[in-house]
Amino acid sequence: MKILALFLLFFIELSSIAQQNNVTITGKINSVTDRTVQLIIKDLIKERIIKTTKVDKNGAFIFRFNQKYPHDNYIKYGNELSTIFIRPNDSLHIEITGNKTSFSGDNKIINNEIDFFLNNIWGFKYYGEMNKATETLNPSEFKFEMKRIKKKFGDLLNNFNINNNTSPEFRQWANYYLKFAVLEDLMRYSWINPDDKNRKLPDDYFDFIKDSEVINSNETHEVKFVNQKFDVNALICSRTNSFIDEYFMLLASTTKPKKPSDNEIKKNFGRFIDVIMNQSDGQTREILLTKLFYMLVDFKALDVFETYLPIFNQYVKNESLREIVTSKSGKLSEILEIHSIPESATLVNLAKETILMNLIEKIISNNKNKVIYIDVWSTWCGPCLGMMPYSKKLQNTFKDEQVSFVYLCAKSKEENWKSTIADLELNGQHYFIDADQYNLLAEKIQIIGVPHYILINKEGIIVDENALSPSEKPLNDRIRSLLN
Repeated sequence: MKILALFLLFFIELSSIAQQNNVTITGKINSVTDRTVQLIIKDLIKERIIKTTKVDKNGAFIFRFNQKYPHDNYIKYGNELSTIFIRPNDSLHIEITGNKTSFSGDNKIINNEIDFFLNNIWGFKYYGEMNKATETLNPSEFKFEMKRIKKKFGDLLNNFNINNNTSPEFRQWANYYLKFAVLEDLMRYSWINPDDKNRKLPDDYFDFIKDSEVINSNETHEVKFVNQKFDVNALICSRTNSFIDEYFMLLASTTKPKKPSDNEIKKNFGRFIDVIMNQSDGQTREILLTKLFYMLVDFKALDVFETYLPIFNQYVKNESLREIVTSKSGKLSEILEIHSIPESATLVNLAKETILMNLIEKIISNNKNKVIYIDVWSTWCGPCLGMMPYSKKLQNTFKDEQVSFVYLCAKSKEENWKSTIADLELNGQHYFIDADQYNLLAEKIQIIGVPHYILINKEGIIVDENALSPSEKPLNDRIRSLLN
């Protein structure tokens, strides 16, 4: 009952405990190779939250954070990934020796049970059979085979529970883990090789969703899901969140997204909201709407966000879910309003200048006798943004040398351009270019898409029209050679 009470708290009033760091994880690496360790949290709304902390010279590390309800997370050190189960207010200690993890402190028992289950009963055994079925079977055969696999590993799990007198909490966690691992892989199969005629999905392919117990439905033909109720107990296992992510993407696929013009993006999000409203209900609808509106804020699409905000306010009643979105949008609004651009960042809006202007010549003229590294990017481009931390490190490496870092932002909105630079605290020379200027540049340099990188030597000659990305270590040597 205590577990259920915590889950119900999550859906009633979580904001009261959201401010405190109520979980402590201490750890010891017995053979130090890397200087950092990561905690990966599979969040219901945000998909993944990654926290990184340093490992000291003795191999010790510590995480302090807030967790709202009991569920499993991951600790990643080097290439090794360990599952850890955590309750609010836990104090847990882990020791990592190679690929072995041991536990002490709170929840020691269930963590040892999970560790043994994943490494000795599940692991490569399940994924070996599932991957083979995915690669070789048509949809109907795959569904039948996954039923067989589920029964096989369900029997193994039952025997493990009986022979080891496992804890009730582990049994609950493991039952959900098995259920949603299978459901998630059934969902993912629909995305693999969609153009393969042998993989065309029959109308009843998604009927397994009605048995999920998290998303209950009365009708599944043509991916129509109605009258859903959310089983909050399932949140004990992060595989539930993964399944919800897959379900979210499935609903998104029915909106048939079109070209990314501003008008079409707004229309497409409108269609997606219609799908969620028509094909979900209750807490499931609240969760799906929260995921969508959080994504809108993440994309800095505040105009679309504000257009449909009345729907969110009307149908999302859960205070903790509302707080996730309102807090995120509030912080973004502050950035958009303040535009606290780094002092050493230079911003130039070239969209106001003639499209016949030679962009590269202007950049070279402004950076005479310098090596120039150009980053062509967009504010909505995930890979572009993912490279920015590496770009900042690269800037720091050459901060006292004759190297200019130039960022050309294309196919974006000016307010999003400014807010992203402020948010990232990104120094350098920043140019905002319009669609025509981008097209001329793309023709000159043969740019297929973003991100794209260009390297120019001190003589103003383009030495690499398709340069290495900031994350690639040989780029440092390449820039260094142009300085000499």
